[in-house]
Amino acid sequence: MHGKITEDFYPHQFLCGLNVSEEVEISEPNVPYAMEVAALREIAREVFFTLRLTPVEKRNIAIGLFNTHFAFLKEGIYAYDSLIEIFRFLLYILLQTEVKSSELAQSVVPYYTLFRAALAGEDRSSTLDLIPEEMRNNKLIDYLVNNNLRS
Repeated sequence: MHGKITEDFYPHQFLCGLNVSEEVEISEPNVPYAMEVAALREIAREVFFTLRLTPVEKRNIAIGLFNTHFAFLKEGIYAYDSLIEIFRFLLYILLQTEVKSSELAQSVVPYYTLFRAALAGEDRSSTLDLIPEEMRNNKLIDYLVNNNLRS
């Protein structure tokens, strides 16, 4: 936040350095939630690049993402709860800005549509027909189909 490296947050600063010249190429192994993480990346891209946010808002959202991730991680590598909470966090930001589905990337629209239906407690079985086949087999879609949410 202040442009200073601190030992407490060094792993995060390594991943999110402040200087482009310090960028490090990292190869990551396959992860259990690869499809879901890719969806989160697309949704986060919409939050950070489609919405007209100030630098302070972007920084606060980034801090919120880190806090959400670590608050919901469980011992070991079990990341399902963290994944879902980050998903909800990002979709609530889109919802609060009242962005229209037509303004979002096509890869994000099905999640946003299902999210709004889950908030309204609507039947989502007919909405599933609108979701491309390759998106249907992931935990984020399952979560939105099987849960009514509160705003």
